[in-house]
Amino acid sequence: MPRDNLPVTNLSREAVTNRGAGTAIVVANGMVIAADEIAGYRTMILELTNTDASARIATILAGDPPGRASGGAASHSSRGNLALSVPATTGDILVVIDVGRHIRADGDIYIDFAASFTGVARLYVPPRGI
Repeated sequence: MPRDNLPVTNLSREAVTNRGAGTAIVVANGMVIAADEIAGYRTMILELTNTDASARIATILAGDPPGRASGGAASHSSRGNLALSVPATTGDILVVIDVGRHIRADGDIYIDFAASFTGVARLYVPPRGI
């Protein structure tokens, strides 16, 4: 089954950026942050909301080995996957993601979710030049 696309919200410099509804988490699908959405960015901010009654784990998968990543980010994939514990019942977390750690050879980034994870994801990128 194809992964669900997680679109990017561009943060505005010195202005309010409205928080969107987010993309529903479907455990069976996982998510992909598409290469064309994040090309040229070194960092992103991922927001995860867990509506399940128990804490759940989201895992941002490690990228491809050094020299194979694209998108202008240096590869730090040797640091491995990043497992994030999201608190139960409308628990929210924000995490700054190092694109170079997670970018695959095709430029995409994959996120997997533990069984019974329900909620939404949102992705933000800073204004250019920050």
